Amino acid sequence: MNARRDYYQVLGVPRDADAKALKKAFRQLARRYHPDTSTEPDAEQPFFSGKTSAATKITLLQNGQAFTTIINAQSGSSMARSASAKVTKVTVTSPAQATVTYNILLGTTPALTNQSGLAVYQNGTWKVGDASFCTLLALENGGKAPSVCSSAG
Repeated sequence: MNARRDYYQVLGVPRDADAKALKKAFRQLARRYHPDTSTEPDAEQPFFSGKTSAATKITLLQNGQAFTTIINAQSGSSMARSASAKVTKVTVTSPAQATVTYNILLGTTPALTNQSGLAVYQNGTWKVGDASFCTLLALENGGKAPSVCSSAG
């Protein structure tokens, strides 16, 4: 079955919309559905929240299945349970990518500030990009990313 989507309808703009209107509509939808900035019911638990289950985190990562072992191991860490992220800026760079600026908090204390990462849009969901997650894993591991990072993506 080859079902084609009408992206003008998805964006809620007329077919004769100019580039500025298309960008504005896309950015509004991107913010609406991004897991770290959305108020939508399906985006309440962002990837970096210590309260989010490992299974949910796996679905919110670009190639989450490749990182299952790492995410499951981290879920038992007291540090991971106290961690959260605060997104401070989202810049949509294409229909499937956005750069994200964020702070990582441990409890209420900033641990990493002004971090830059990549979000990717896959199957109707904004997800944390592998490169962003691997950068954080390398920081956590004295500068060395786990081997899964070289094969993910």
